[in-house]
Amino acid sequence: MSLPPRHGGLGIVNPCTEACLEYLSSIKVTSSLVEKIISQTHELPKVDNVKSAKQEARNDRQNAAKDKLRKVKDTLPKTSSRALDLAAEKEVSTWLVVILLQEMGFSINKREFRDALRLRYNWPFSNIPSKFACVVKSTLLNTQ
Repeated sequence: MSLPPRHGGLGIVNPCTEACLEYLSSIKVTSSLVEKIISQTHELPKVDNVKSAKQEARNDRQNAAKDKLRKVKDTLPKTSSRALDLAAEKEVSTWLVVILLQEMGFSINKREFRDALRLRYNWPFSNIPSKFACVVKSTLLNTQ
């Protein structure tokens, strides 16, 4: 679940496993500013240095996510691994990263969210009603 949506996860970050990487990224990105503070220079760090440090931190995060994806896929059964591959397809995860605005008609309830997750990861459905409303209506119409 902690994998980014583009890799088939939900993007729910686990701080216990991500803290070290985020700390190292923070050190990289702020190192040029720390140097200026220690030397008591009254000028800001070069923008190019900060941009390259940010890009390097982004690359580190992406590589860590790819490594985690590889490890997860190695432990999954073939059907679950295939479901993860399908969930990682391009534009399949957009519903997880957009802001669902109710006034725009882009909201889902708890049951719809659970059903979408079950479809996404090929999990079995539970609590399926034994009778559906459409079946009950059609039997009522036939008896009258």
